[in-house]
Amino acid sequence: MKLKEIKLNFKKFKLKGVFSIIKNINFKKVKFDKLKNIKLGNSKMSLQNQLMLLFVLISIIPLIVMGYFIFDKVSDEIEKSKKEMLVSYSENVKNSLDMAIYDVGNTLKSQSNQSDIRALMKDVQNRVNLKHNIRLFKTEMALKSAIDSSNGLYETILISDIQGNIIGSNDKSKKYFTEGIKNKNFYKETINGKELSLGKSFEFDKRKIIPIAKPILDNNKKLGVLIGLVNIDRLTKPVKEISKRQSGYNFILENNNILFVSKDTNLKDINDKLFNLSSGIINFKNGKENQIASYKKLNSTDWVIVSAINKTDYKKSINIIKNFILMIIVFMLGVAILVSYIFSKSVVKPIKALGEKMKNVSEGNLNEKADFHSNKEIEILNDSFNSMLEQLKLLISEIKKTSEDVSNKAVNLNEIASGAYKFNEHISGVIDNTATGLIEQKKDVEKGENQIHSIANEVDSINDYSVEIVNNFDTTDKVISDGFKQVNILTSKSKESLKHSDQVKNEVSQLVSSISRIEDIIETITNVSKQTNLLALNAAIEAARAGEAGKGFSVVSEEIRKLSVKVSDETNNIKNIINDINEKTKVVEKIVTNNEVIITKQNKAVFDTENSFNIIYDSIKEVQNKVKNIINSIKDINVKKDSMKNSINHISETAKGITEEAVEVNKKSLEQFTNIEEIKNYSKDLNKLSDSLKKYIETFDY
Repeated sequence: MKLKEIKLNFKKFKLKGVFSIIKNINFKKVKFDKLKNIKLGNSKMSLQNQLMLLFVLISIIPLIVMGYFIFDKVSDEIEKSKKEMLVSYSENVKNSLDMAIYDVGNTLKSQSNQSDIRALMKDVQNRVNLKHNIRLFKTEMALKSAIDSSNGLYETILISDIQGNIIGSNDKSKKYFTEGIKNKNFYKETINGKELSLGKSFEFDKRKIIPIAKPILDNNKKLGVLIGLVNIDRLTKPVKEISKRQSGYNFILENNNILFVSKDTNLKDINDKLFNLSSGIINFKNGKENQIASYKKLNSTDWVIVSAINKTDYKKSINIIKNFILMIIVFMLGVAILVSYIFSKSVVKPIKALGEKMKNVSEGNLNEKADFHSNKEIEILNDSFNSMLEQLKLLISEIKKTSEDVSNKAVNLNEIASGAYKFNEHISGVIDNTATGLIEQKKDVEKGENQIHSIANEVDSINDYSVEIVNNFDTTDKVISDGFKQVNILTSKSKESLKHSDQVKNEVSQLVSSISRIEDIIETITNVSKQTNLLALNAAIEAARAGEAGKGFSVVSEEIRKLSVKVSDETNNIKNIINDINEKTKVVEKIVTNNEVIITKQNKAVFDTENSFNIIYDSIKEVQNKVKNIINSIKDINVKKDSMKNSINHISETAKGITEEAVEVNKKSLEQFTNIEEIKNYSKDLNKLSDSLKKYIETFDY
């Protein structure tokens, strides 16, 4: 270990010495009266407060977690039951309306099954005059009786034929349907086979009315339609009775219109697009109030049955449970704080007393003694404090003896350090001179190394150029070989050309011979044509002599003469063409002869080129061999150059290493010199500190 790292921290003892270290052995920092050393994390809170906080946290956190999970579970169950309640409300309302509509359908069915109304509809189909018709009177009376007995459920019941014309009093129908019923959806659905069809509601005389249609059948044959105009307030009366027994309210939507509300609730515009499924649970806003609702759609109409409740009422029971759990948590928190205060006070009191005794010890009074036994841990702390005091007394006694020995040894160390200082001063000078000489030698070796490297680079360049020349020779050799191949191909093609030229010449000669034969044949044809013409002339003369008997022969002879003239003309044309061919053949023959002369000269030139290539190839081969000899010589030089370069590098590395070691030795020598000088100074300081230590130990009372 270096001497600089073993400085024994003497400088720390210069102010108050060893006594100040012992006296302040963290006793002042402990300060048990403030309990700064007992921290919760990095807190400066007192131990009593920390114990109280810890106890409260241990008590309250499980309670909060348990309360949270209980609240979460109970609120989920309550919310689930609330939603089931809303679903049951909407289901009850839907069933009630389905039952009411079913009753209307049964009433209309019973009316349509009466024999009088069927007979009436057959009369209508047979276009019987209905004025003073007894069946019409009976039917109207039966319908009136049904209306009167419905307690205001029916506004009226109308009869329509299969074409949509109202039968009976037209005044009634015009009051409700100013444009007739043939274009109404409920009428079309009934005609198309629907058993019971509900139309779109409308308002008449401040009453909301819905048309319900039922077909009039006779052996499954449609005779007409029975239309009951039903008062919606009377139809939904059972819904009002159901709503009285439930919290929240019910309402019915038709498209965006509110048909019915069970309680006095100010409903704003409700968008029916919220209710896009056949049933479900949704959240919506009525003005600024949040609502939750269960809805179901009636199968027989576009109505949506909605059972809703204000979100505040919906959450009321959940909020009560939440407040109850919070009250329990607050109560338990108060109990935990009270218990933790009592417990923490019993723990902190003896610790504070021990803190006061430690403060007295830090001021030099070693005659203190602790006597606290409130619990096992405090008793351990009490015994540890008493044991620490006994050990501290022994420590101070030993320090007193050791300080006397240190004082004596410090004098001897000072004398030894002075002698070592002088010797190291001499050694340092010698090493410094040696290091300077080695540095100069290193510079000379580096200079020689640079020159060898320069020569090696030049040899490498020559070697690269030689290799490049050999590579170029290889390329030239390849080019010449390709030239030889091209010359051989050219020679072969020239011979082939000459052979073809001879063949062309022979063919041309045969063509000339054939043309001569054709000329002989044409001459023969010409002579035959002349003789034929002469014979035709003689025949014409003989026919003229024969008179009427020779007229037919005269015509034939004339035709033969014309044919002979035509053959003579065509023969002359052929003769002219053959003359042209003969002239061109002579030109071709002349060209072929000239081509033979050219090919002969070309063959001679190809032969001369081949000889020139042979001479060039031999010369390049000779130069290539000489260059290869040069490369082999350069390789030998490279081997010797690399060996010399390695030797110089080794010498350079060795010189560099020796120089660096010499510099390092010089550096270490200087450090040694400095360390011995510091030891000399520290021995003086140690002597002073031992005297100071004796002085401070004498102040302890033990």
